[in-house]
Amino acid sequence: MKAKLKNKTRKLILLGVILLAAVVAIGVWAWHRPTGSKVAVVTPSPKPVESEGPGKDTTEHAGPASDTSTQPQTTATPAPQPSALLTTPIETLSSHEVKLGSSSTLDSTCATTVGASCYIQASKGTVTLVVSDTKTVPNDASGGVELPWNANKLTAAGDWSIVAVASLHGQTAMSDPQTLTVTP
Repeated sequence: MKAKLKNKTRKLILLGVILLAAVVAIGVWAWHRPTGSKVAVVTPSPKPVESEGPGKDTTEHAGPASDTSTQPQTTATPAPQPSALLTTPIETLSSHEVKLGSSSTLDSTCATTVGASCYIQASKGTVTLVVSDTKTVPNDASGGVELPWNANKLTAAGDWSIVAVASLHGQTAMSDPQTLTVTP
């Protein structure tokens, strides 16, 4: 009877050691496995993959003619990178004084992160106006994007605060204000 009990105890200890080893192995695997650094993309057809946006993927993918298996081809591609950080825009203003009601076109430039949307905003007291169209800073724009606007949008004489407002991926930033004096 003692021998049977001893044999049963050994089996339970051996089972416990195997379970412990399995748990440790799973823990080590979970700790060292890749955590989303690659994404598997299945391409079932030989057509190029086209994605939206300026960085279109026009890579030619191997199709059924070069595939020796009956399974779809799987390739690893890098996971999406975090959104670019928006840099504070730098706004330049072509003139610092205009006459009220003038139809002068003022040239402003917004220099910030490529791909950001920019517009020019004018403020005086409690009045805030968007005075230019919104434009996107292009990839080749080392000097930013030009934002011309008409001075007749300013409705009162006095000092107006002019800023460039930029936004990118939910982030918004404003340039340091420049003063534009509107004379009567």
